[in-house]
Amino acid sequence: MSEKVDVSQLVADGDAMRNNNEVCPKCGALIVMTPDGPVCNCPSAGEAAEPVSAAESGAPGEEQVDMLSLLAQIPGAPSQQQINAWKQQFGKVYVFPVDMKEMYIWRPLRRREWQAIQAAGSDGLANDEAKFQEHVVLKAILWPQLDPVQLSLVRAGLIPTLFGVIMHGSYFFSPDFALSLVREL
Repeated sequence: MSEKVDVSQLVADGDAMRNNNEVCPKCGALIVMTPDGPVCNCPSAGEAAEPVSAAESGAPGEEQVDMLSLLAQIPGAPSQQQINAWKQQFGKVYVFPVDMKEMYIWRPLRRREWQAIQAAGSDGLANDEAKFQEHVVLKAILWPQLDPVQLSLVRAGLIPTLFGVIMHGSYFFSPDFALSLVREL
């Protein structure tokens, strides 16, 4: 059987990309982006990680950017009804806005799906990191519908970036990031 792709380095690289060195205005700790938004991992003993408001993190808030309104301006974008159906089917659903006219709606992978992807290693995925990343992205992207031909036409960094976002949203954290979330009770 062929060797499996080592996801730990890919995830660690993704953690480094997501951590763009924004600092919490309350405690000075680094702000970490999670699927639920920016989180401050305040180093105070016993203090749980707390969400950082959009105003504090510098990230656009709901009042500044309404993703549904932006999506509605893109031809062929899914309706709120379709998004709700995906939420019913998959649980959490996220949007990754590359810019105001290019967005990707995705969902986290579940354990059984991940096991199936790993089992597909015998099909050559394990030895080709790009194909492996494409396979994960195709599995998790809900909109727009992508196929291998379309994937060959996107900008070079899109697939690795989407892969990193999807892996993080599926709770593939680097050990350092996971440890930064641990708090003593």
